[in-house]
Amino acid sequence: MNELENELISELEKIISLLEYYQEKNWSNHFYKIKDLIDNKNIDGINSLRKLFVGGMGSFNDFYISKINGKELEKNEIKSANQKLKELGKSISDLAFKIKNKT
Repeated sequence: MNELENELISELEKIISLLEYYQEKNWSNHFYKIKDLIDNKNIDGINSLRKLFVGGMGSFNDFYISKINGKELEKNEIKSANQKLKELGKSISDLAFKIKNKT
C-alpha cells in the first residue's frame, strides 16, 4: 500500500470512529465496507468513495450529526462534531480523487 492509501485508511478509521461515537451506523457501515475494499486493494473502494461525495441528494455531503441520531448532544458539541465530520470528509474525498488520478 502506498503513502496516499495509508493516509486514506487512517482518515477512514477516524471518520468511522466519529460516526460510531454518534451512533450513526448507516454511514459508519458504508465507510467500513469501503475501507475493507481499499485494504484489499480493490479499486471499487475508491470508486465508491468518490460516489459518496459527488452524489446529489442522499450523498454523504448531505449528512450532518444531530440529536436525531439518538445521542444527546449539547449545541456546542453538535457544531464541533460536524466541523470534524466536514474536515474528515474533505480529506477523504481529496485523497480518493488523488489516488484515482494516479491509477
